[in-house]
Amino acid sequence: MQSNSGQKMRRRAMGPGDWFNAAAILAIGIFLGIAAHGMMSLAGTDFWPSAVFTVVIFAVLFTGVLTLDKLTDKFFQEGIRPAKKEREAAARPIGLLLSLPFGAVIGFVLAWFDLATPILDILP
Repeated sequence: MQSNSGQKMRRRAMGPGDWFNAAAILAIGIFLGIAAHGMMSLAGTDFWPSAVFTVVIFAVLFTGVLTLDKLTDKFFQEGIRPAKKEREAAARPIGLLLSLPFGAVIGFVLAWFDLATPILDILP
């Protein structure tokens, strides 16, 4: 990874907070993988329009939230703007970056082999 000045950036080491965040993001990825497998299996049935509608409605809602966030930031600015930092922070650890994709793959594989039921039984 290159910084703006052309020097190679170093990744910082994983701290205790990074390990906690990576574990939480891994768990979210597992649930996303299970949901993706459920959507895929739903798309192969007569209820495929509900799978398509669910994906479309979530995409529209996500876009709407991002648009509203940018509009409120533009029109309702509060507080003091932070000063620009001249030094760039070290890049995030690779374990933190890869926890979501690995979690999604683990969840998808668990659901593929019908091993996701114990995980879903945790939920209320």
